[in-house]
Amino acid sequence: MRMSRAAWPRLVGHDLTLLWRQALAWAALFGVTAAAVVRAFVAGYPTEADRLRFAQVVGLNPGFQAINGVARNLDTVGGFTAWRFGGPFAVVAAAWGLLAATRLLRGEEEAGRAELLLTGRIRGGGLVLAGLGALAAVFGAVAVVIGVALAAASVPSPGAFVIGAQVMLGAAMFAGVGALASQLFPARRTAATWSAVLLGASFLLRVVADGTRTLGWLRWWTPLGWLENLRPFAGTHLVALVPVVALLVATTCGSVLAVRRRNLGDGLVGTRVRARPASALERTLPGFVARSVRGVVAAWAAGLAVACFVTGLLAKDIADFVRTSDVFQKLAAELGAQKLDRPEGYLGVVLSFVAVPVAVMAATQVAACREEESSGRLDNLLVLPVGRRQWIATRVVAVVVAVTTVALVAGLSGWLGAAALHAGVAFKDMAAGGLNMVPVALLFLGFGVLAFGALPRLTAPLTIGLVLGLYMLQLVGSLAKFPSWVLDLSPFHHVAPAPATPVNGLAAAVMIALGAVTVVAGVAAFARRDVTGA
Repeated sequence: MRMSRAAWPRLVGHDLTLLWRQALAWAALFGVTAAAVVRAFVAGYPTEADRLRFAQVVGLNPGFQAINGVARNLDTVGGFTAWRFGGPFAVVAAAWGLLAATRLLRGEEEAGRAELLLTGRIRGGGLVLAGLGALAAVFGAVAVVIGVALAAASVPSPGAFVIGAQVMLGAAMFAGVGALASQLFPARRTAATWSAVLLGASFLLRVVADGTRTLGWLRWWTPLGWLENLRPFAGTHLVALVPVVALLVATTCGSVLAVRRRNLGDGLVGTRVRARPASALERTLPGFVARSVRGVVAAWAAGLAVACFVTGLLAKDIADFVRTSDVFQKLAAELGAQKLDRPEGYLGVVLSFVAVPVAVMAATQVAACREEESSGRLDNLLVLPVGRRQWIATRVVAVVVAVTTVALVAGLSGWLGAAALHAGVAFKDMAAGGLNMVPVALLFLGFGVLAFGALPRLTAPLTIGLVLGLYMLQLVGSLAKFPSWVLDLSPFHHVAPAPATPVNGLAAAVMIALGAVTVVAGVAAFARRDVTGA
């Protein structure tokens, strides 16, 4: 039985109703940030001589190229925007794309709503194609918004829309990866985790390609490198679209074929689990919770460890470069980057950025608590002699331990990379730099638990959205030179770039205290409300 043609627009429209709120939020975020990047460049480098000096300094620095990509035509508004916004935000869009795809496909199946659609004249392949079609429409619309925002900010219009396409093609490619993973794995969390692992590997491969002078050919082996090879404002290289289109076609066809070969609720990988007797520790609530989060902790720790290790390898070269450039030292001072002429200065700046994924990890763990409730799995625990307060308190303790572990691993991995090249960074300083990321993560953990207790259905969008929104306030505000009282609204503004500067003890204490208060309030709210389904 085939799906009628009339069902297609209804099915796509149904998926669009699930996406439109986040689409509006991301469109506003990307549009405002893109315009702010242009504004900051024009205000900071008003003359052609200023822009030429900036291009000469930054364009020769392998550290900045490793982070943002190869710099081309940095003395122009379009070239700077493509380098500062196009490449980095393609990674952000890719993360959105994989999360949106796994939620729309595997998430709807886990919630039981896909089963209702499949009882009619709709097949699994139709659900996949409709979901990817809705995502393509959303990504295309956001690309247009970015292009319009850049064109309105004085970026030449053909290149402005190429940058918009560059960013959102990242979302489209990894949405395809997420769609395929949703058919391979039986749980949304697993599908999202493996998709994120592939994104991290792609990013690290791009970092190696851009941070060295001899391995540039590696850009053709990573999806993020294909996007960089589009080269807006540097002779657009459309041949880079060939592997992009090939990946989109391959993941779409693979998803449709895979969904036809599996049962509803299952995946092609990992559907058969070998049972083993639980250990004495795992029969306790703390042991059960620890077992459920250890895989996530390992994945986050491994990803951030590799990224920080690579950063440590670059620290000495960047410090040597800054030390010999008076122009760049002035530029770093204007951007608020302190002591970049020393390896610990660069590592401190990088660790202040790593605080964002650590906070996102805390937010996603609160979202996982909500997923336990909405899927009905929490009911299986609550019918046992396990109280609500006991369960949520145990989960909070597990997240605190996980966040601390991952932050410490990130800091020490940076030290290990720096030590490999004898950069002279102290072990204890990098350990302190890693732990410096914990208070802001605990603050968002508290907000997340409060949202879980008071507004359970909005737990994930409120918590993760708050992390990303306040970080973007810090990023955009710094670029656009917002008043200090506006920047103070973002907790990330109070994360000192340790070990370059001492840890802001007062700010850390305040964030930990606010996190503790909101956790207590959230636990109390959860204990009073009914268990809420999807």
